[in-house]
Amino acid sequence: MEQSQQILTCICQAAESAKEEGELKHPLHIGTLESLCSSKLPPVLGWFRTCHPKVPIKITTATPGQLYELLEQDRLDLIYLLDRSRYNKNWIKAMEVTDPIVFVTSSGYWGERPRHICLRDIIQEPFFLTEKDENYRKELDAFLESQDLELIPAMEISNTDFIIRMLMENGGISYLPGFAVKDGMQSGRLIALDVQDIHTVMYQQIFLHKSKWKTREMSAFIDKVTETLKENHKRSEYGDSTDEK
Repeated sequence: MEQSQQILTCICQAAESAKEEGELKHPLHIGTLESLCSSKLPPVLGWFRTCHPKVPIKITTATPGQLYELLEQDRLDLIYLLDRSRYNKNWIKAMEVTDPIVFVTSSGYWGERPRHICLRDIIQEPFFLTEKDENYRKELDAFLESQDLELIPAMEISNTDFIIRMLMENGGISYLPGFAVKDGMQSGRLIALDVQDIHTVMYQQIFLHKSKWKTREMSAFIDKVTETLKENHKRSEYGDSTDEK
């Protein structure tokens, strides 16, 4: 059955290639995280509107678990998310790029205090964290449990933009993906703390289902995201290696 579905997908894709040589115009439904939507997608979507204005684009934001479910239910064309490096025999991984998770605070709040510290040294600071269901929050909670430490957040909220604003205006510390805090750090308003006993790396990944007919619109989106991340990687002080699948 699975082989028959793959053959049918190939036939459909071949038919698409044969008859669609002109302007891109098929709808594109993207599933992503709220943080990636606000931080990474604006330039990509702006490019689409300029170069492929006839492509109707729908964005659905959800948690990683919800995005995987929607992908399995064939309710999305593809998903773009941040998570551990994932594999599923039913999915095609179209892109994978490393992104560290960093402890970040405002430069005004931290002042001249040392930045090379242990997590135990800052456990009593006010923390503004994403909710427990967020994948990188789970990594932090697991480490705290392994060290028999308790961290009681001053605030928990899923919106990373709001957390960053709180840090800039009120001080405190958060634990966020490098892509989300890059602009604040480049402006000097935010600084990263080198917390020596925990180092978490996650991956920006794009997946589509193996049974999904990969349209030219989907390929254009994947190519543009990959190109944009490569350009940003060259300028980023967070840069680890990139690994495209």
